[in-house]
Amino acid sequence: MRAVANDEQGEPDPQHFERFCHAIVLEMLTDVCHVGTELATQVGDDILARGESYAALDDAARNVLISPFAEEVAGYEPAASPLELKGAVAVIVRSSLLEEAHTHGPVEAGGIRGITTVAAAPLSHFLAARRRYPVPVTGNQFAGLADAYPRAWACLGAVALAYGAGGGRWPYRAPAAPVPDLPAAEVEAPARAAARTRSSSAASTPGLSSCSWSRCAREPREAETRCCS
Repeated sequence: MRAVANDEQGEPDPQHFERFCHAIVLEMLTDVCHVGTELATQVGDDILARGESYAALDDAARNVLISPFAEEVAGYEPAASPLELKGAVAVIVRSSLLEEAHTHGPVEAGGIRGITTVAAAPLSHFLAARRRYPVPVTGNQFAGLADAYPRAWACLGAVALAYGAGGGRWPYRAPAAPVPDLPAAEVEAPARAAARTRSSSAASTPGLSSCSWSRCAREPREAETRCCS
């Protein structure tokens, strides 16, 4: 999957994306979303660092990273942008420190849409430029994910291959790797009546019981990842 953009002289210009990170993001966050200058600057710096890390990866690794966002980004603007570019926007821009400003700060959904929409064109230039003229990256933010999370990486890799094949079924076998622990239950319990109702509902719904989740996590087996075209 490749995202390509050329300037008027036929060469992609990575400075478009650098200006986006250091000027446009700062202006949109401070003037429109009322984010403090310090946090807005951190967001822009993080987006650029993620862009450099992403651009240094091969196509297979990029496809794995964008595969969890395939459904979400279908509605991203500009609508005519290719799926791989929309996915790159999700990985590089949407999943940056911008998410912190959205979750814990004043950035609302409209601000997120505005920033991700404006990001598409300069990011396309940036990725095309880095493909033609690669730049070494130290401390790549994504380089160690396959080793740190081999099961998740293999599963998402199968999803990416299924998308690349146009959908349908794709074989997947869990790699020989330690089974990760289940996350600790740290959610505050609801009121007793509500808890009883939700527990009954969860117990009657296939695949939602704690036993089912434990069995899935602790019994490696051959499975198939399904994607709909």
